[in-house]
Amino acid sequence: SLLVTLMSHWGRGRYSSSTSYPQELSSSQTLIQCIAKAGWIPKPLCYISELFEFLSCEEVSLLHHLCFKYIKDNYQSIISNYKSETLLDENTRKTLKAILKKNIDKLGHLYCRFTK
Repeated sequence: SLLVTLMSHWGRGRYSSSTSYPQELSSSQTLIQCIAKAGWIPKPLCYISELFEFLSCEEVSLLHHLCFKYIKDNYQSIISNYKSETLLDENTRKTLKAILKKNIDKLGHLYCRFTK
């Protein structure tokens, strides 16, 4: 899976900036946008590609992992094309919020898009 391959790449970069890898950054943004357009991930996960350029490689990997986990846990409803407004589990919300708060100086303008 492309998602797992990119997740692995970003996990190796650890603390360097995601902008240090422009080709992988572009691939990640495009992949998440395609997954979101297909309706495989709900709000606010469908917006995470907007965050990638502001984050460390480790944080991008973590966001990829959240998407992967959501798709894995909701596989049956995705393949049956069942469209419901599935809510994210509390752990996913907390992780996303923690990444936003850690980078509030760079992501403050996007904060309300990811929290209700």
